Amino acid sequence: MTFRLFPKTRAAERADEQQFRNLVHRHQEALYRHLRSLSLNHEDAQDALQETFLRAYRHRDSLRDPAAEKAWLHRIATHEALRLMERHADSDITIDPPADDTPDYEALDQALRQAVSQLPPRQRAVFTMRHYEDMSYADIADNLLSDVKTVTANFHHAKERLKALLLNL
Repeated sequence: MTFRLFPKTRAAERADEQQFRNLVHRHQEALYRHLRSLSLNHEDAQDALQETFLRAYRHRDSLRDPAAEKAWLHRIATHEALRLMERHADSDITIDPPADDTPDYEALDQALRQAVSQLPPRQRAVFTMRHYEDMSYADIADNLLSDVKTVTANFHHAKERLKALLLNL
């Protein structure tokens, strides 16, 4: 609890709330896409998005540099997705293989997403951010509060595990 010598006026509180609504409006679509690619389903992405903004609101005083709000929100969202992935680590998604010999790109994409869903949460997050969102290793490391060497190793292990999973389909 923050102690204030002088309480905020109602006008100041309304201004804070409007600023936060504007922040949500600016970032909700991009954060939803990021969470959707990490969590693999709409409901989890919506839950993580809501929790992201709740945490951001509760800790809004920790954002020291307004120019870094996008990275700050992305980091919160990534951690929310990791929490969800860890909670749902035991669930499996199944797909049917294509019926004929022609490549079914939709089924291949689904097979890759199924394999990605079986990765450990950190590897899944790193692979998704690198492969689907084309983020640099440095940006991924920043989002995960990690270092580039660890992120690179996680990406390598994720690719090796995906190869093994996809060969067994």
